[in-house]
Amino acid sequence: MMLLILPLLLTRIPMSSRVLQRRLAPRRRILPWTVAALILVTVGLVASIPKLQFEYDISKIRSEGLAWDELTPEQRTYRQNAFPPVVIRPDDRSALHNHFNEKLALDQLQYVRGVVSLDSLLPADQDQRLEAMARLIKTANHPRREYLRPAMRDTLERIGELDNEKVLPHHLPAGLAHFVGANDNRVMLLLQGNMLDLRVAEAMSQELGEYREEAANEFLVEAALNKVISRDLPRVAMLALLIVLSIIVFDLRTSRLVLIAAGSLLLGVVWAAGALAAFGVRVNIINIVALPMLLGIGIDIVVHLLHRLRAGNSIGETLQTTGIAVLFSTLTTIAAFLSLTVAQNRGLQSIGLVVLIGLAAIFTAAVMVVSSAWPMVSRSTD
Repeated sequence: MMLLILPLLLTRIPMSSRVLQRRLAPRRRILPWTVAALILVTVGLVASIPKLQFEYDISKIRSEGLAWDELTPEQRTYRQNAFPPVVIRPDDRSALHNHFNEKLALDQLQYVRGVVSLDSLLPADQDQRLEAMARLIKTANHPRREYLRPAMRDTLERIGELDNEKVLPHHLPAGLAHFVGANDNRVMLLLQGNMLDLRVAEAMSQELGEYREEAANEFLVEAALNKVISRDLPRVAMLALLIVLSIIVFDLRTSRLVLIAAGSLLLGVVWAAGALAAFGVRVNIINIVALPMLLGIGIDIVVHLLHRLRAGNSIGETLQTTGIAVLFSTLTTIAAFLSLTVAQNRGLQSIGLVVLIGLAAIFTAAVMVVSSAWPMVSRSTD
């Protein structure tokens, strides 16, 4: 729509043209301080890149006060009790129940705090217990019980009246039977710790061992998400970069212009990463969607400047015309995303911060690289 309507409007609206009265300094005078500034800023920001971290704790991208570290011990206990248990449906319920109970007794499980199944209510050795109870009841009903003291006699009398019938699953209340999985051999593992942290969820998944593939729980999905992010994030970043570079090659064609554009973009990305680290902004599963956008907008800046320069304009003219245009275009994009910083959700806030810091760094790097590199290649380009 812009390409269709804007030219028609421009033919109807009178445009006033003015000659640029002010030129920037000659190329050889502007080049040294620009290159020096590029080197100094790059060194400083590259040193900050190792501090850039990924936020694995999903609770920290919620609203203020809801992060795991911000909860009181009592609130953490309530939160843990609200975690859905890991559900496993094995062929041998009792064997699995005993397996995890033994691990708990040996303190070999860090993120599992309890095991619940039908065996918690109806132990597998119920027959042996009933035999022992039968012997106890028989002893309590001994004929010579009448010769004991009244208190002891009353206690034995109550024991002798106990019901010693075997308890079966259908004897349980319906709600309790459904909870423990009386009909489907369900074993449930109660969890502890900050399961909203992808690393903790992954560690919990590892604790399940061979039963991991049979288990069902939403935190196992988050553990898988951790693997997907670690595996796919570098691939997606490289794919996005290759696509952008391919479009640059198709558009600019000249190798030196392509090198300037690619160098500007890569340096801008380095600056953006260093700036994010310097300001303590962590990458998370929400603001990561803004990173490919930074590549797209960043290369726009470079391409516009290079096209203007290749048309025969000086650096001064380019910066005062196209440079101002891309500056305001960048500022409008930043302003639009900056509105997200007032959101209550810290994940949305982080998107605004990533765009603000990253786009400002990429714009500055692009302008400085183009200004520094163009004098060296302008004689070789038509």
